[in-house]
Amino acid sequence: MTIANYITISRIILIPFFVFSLHDWQTKAPDSFGYLAIILFGLIALSDWLDGFLARQLDCKSRLGEFLDPTADKLLILGTLGFLSFFESSGALKLPVWFGLFYISRDLLLLILYLLLKTVVTDVKIVPTVLGKATTLVFFILIMSLLFMGMNMFVNFLVILNTSLLTISLIFYTRDGYLQWKPKRSKV
Repeated sequence: MTIANYITISRIILIPFFVFSLHDWQTKAPDSFGYLAIILFGLIALSDWLDGFLARQLDCKSRLGEFLDPTADKLLILGTLGFLSFFESSGALKLPVWFGLFYISRDLLLLILYLLLKTVVTDVKIVPTVLGKATTLVFFILIMSLLFMGMNMFVNFLVILNTSLLTISLIFYTRDGYLQWKPKRSKV
């Protein structure tokens, strides 16, 4: 197991603590839970960058890491959106329900398409793209901005920007899957 994998596992372990601190901040209202939520989210976001950086710099990429890293991202997104979009939290820390539904539906659709492709193509390659990384980065900025400032025009802009990036990345990931599935044409 590599150092990058340990960092990713640490990130996965921190996610429930982040969601619980967010919940307690909203239901019990002491600012200490808010500070804890902000610190934990910052650590999680930093560790997402750090594990990838170390994997590239130390040349310690692994199949486990290729699975764990996106899994950690999806768990963070599900936990965060599940709470901020669907839980009865205060208006200041509430994301639109449509945004949570869109984000989660998009990820479920990509998972279903991946599983269908995996039944036909044995060696499915999912290559992280700049667009996918930008989508995750905007999500991190969106959540951190929401935690610091509450819902405002800037956060609304980030919601629209993230939705646009999600839509574009869905199109590109679907196209990439189609290109891997598409039967090779024989030369005549």
